[in-house]
Amino acid sequence: MQIVYRRAAEGEFYEAAVRYEDRSLGLGRRFIAEVDASLQRALEHPAIYAELYRGIRGVSVRGFPYTVYFRAERDRLVVMAVFHDKRDPKVWQGRA
Repeated sequence: MQIVYRRAAEGEFYEAAVRYEDRSLGLGRRFIAEVDASLQRALEHPAIYAELYRGIRGVSVRGFPYTVYFRAERDRLVVMAVFHDKRDPKVWQGRA
């Protein structure tokens, strides 16, 4: 199974990583590693994550106030959003 990012999710991920790296050297790299680890967990067992909205599930990013929202398809995991937990969820829900 492969991981595919929607364009908006890829942009959010990149912007957050840059912001964290600007804040503290190495923090952006740690954020990237934790997002990757979250996605690996989702790849292994996507169905254990609750369906939150129209087939979209969410996995928390350890150590950061972010959730990765994804849709599990037969042969791929589609990342819909890499989203700060304080943002309005209607934004990522609009991508469903």
